[in-house]
Amino acid sequence: RIAWTRNVFGQPLRVGVGGYYTRQDYGFNRNVDGWAGMTDIELPLSRQLSLSGKFYRGGRLVDWTVHSDKACCSAAIRHCPARKCKR
Repeated sequence: RIAWTRNVFGQPLRVGVGGYYTRQDYGFNRNVDGWAGMTDIELPLSRQLSLSGKFYRGGRLVDWTVHSDKACCSAAIRHCPARKCKR
């Protein structure tokens, strides 16, 4: 995450951006590119009032679960060989 901050009305004005990219190799010539981008802002409107928000967008991110010493990926990746694992 990279952020910029400046004081306005005695409160911080903040803008931040970040990103993530990875390539997962599941074997058998199956690679999946996962990515995410995010931004956040904190905007002071007066000395006692501010507005803040966050935005996130990503694709092909896998959550991993471990059962009986076997790693299993979620069904979010349809062609993942390990998705036959029972949760």
